[in-house]
Order: sequence, then C-alpha cells, then structure tokens
Amino acid sequence: MEIPGAERRWDTMSFYDYVETAQALLVSFALTDGAAQTVSYIMSFASSLIKLLK
Repeated sequence: MEIPGAERRWDTMSFYDYVETAQALLVSFALTDGAAQTVSYIMSFASSLIKLLK
C-alpha cells in the first residue's frame, strides 16, 4: 500500500503544507489546553489569510 505523496521529501513541502501543519499543531495544542475558542479564532484567521494569498 502506497501513501499518496510519500515519495515527496520533507524539504520540498509547499507553503500551504507548512500552514496546514501549523494549523494542526495549534489545534492539537489548544484542544489539549482546553482553549477551544482560541482555536476557532486562529482557524478563522488562518483561513482568511490563505484566501488572501490564493
């Protein structure tokens, strides 16, 4: 079984891959910290930022 994109190297991640990774880390941290409202604000900001950059 092959994982799609597995042939890509870590150092060839696109900007959006980094943004998605950062979002996942922030969500994970905030949820374990119990700050769900903060996650909502951060996700909303990140989503708006990505829309502006596209």
